[in-house]
Amino acid sequence: MISLLTRFSRRKITEDTLATAFVSNLLEVVEKAFPDVAGLINEDPDFPKSPGIELSDDEQFLMIVLVGNIRLLSESFDPEMEDTLKDSIFDKCAYSMGMDRNEFIAIYKEYSDFLSRVNHPSKNILYSMARGVFYKYNLNHYQADYFRTLNTPNPIFLKRMNEVMNYFIWDWQAFFEKYKVVL
Repeated sequence: MISLLTRFSRRKITEDTLATAFVSNLLEVVEKAFPDVAGLINEDPDFPKSPGIELSDDEQFLMIVLVGNIRLLSESFDPEMEDTLKDSIFDKCAYSMGMDRNEFIAIYKEYSDFLSRVNHPSKNILYSMARGVFYKYNLNHYQADYFRTLNTPNPIFLKRMNEVMNYFIWDWQAFFEKYKVVL
């Protein structure tokens, strides 16, 4: 009976420890996976000419992933916990990227506003991340004439990019099955 209780009990984790894990895991995932993402974009059949994204050109992608995941916190946490967690995440991101907190917050706000703008009127954060990749990497220049003239992403490419971006979303449901966040 005791082993059954321990098996189903959740471990407690502080918001600071969660913020550290959240940031370090997202940084690691982007670092390891970006070469594959760049390859998928460079070899996408809907681009007549390869965009030629360099394997080292992951800064914009990292910021899109970080901002998207931070914006998604509101779907999993009450406002007070979200604010507390965001503060800690901002500190960890700034430290990990070698900048001060205010500098990171300014970049975060710039990317957050950008993602909202390129996906307006939709509020779907995953879709905004896919569109953000399209626009931040100037992929319009590499599309077929029809979509390039419209200055809009090819919907088939966007669908593929939505599927890719889904792999970069933190799985809060799996997390909450194992952990309980405490202040």
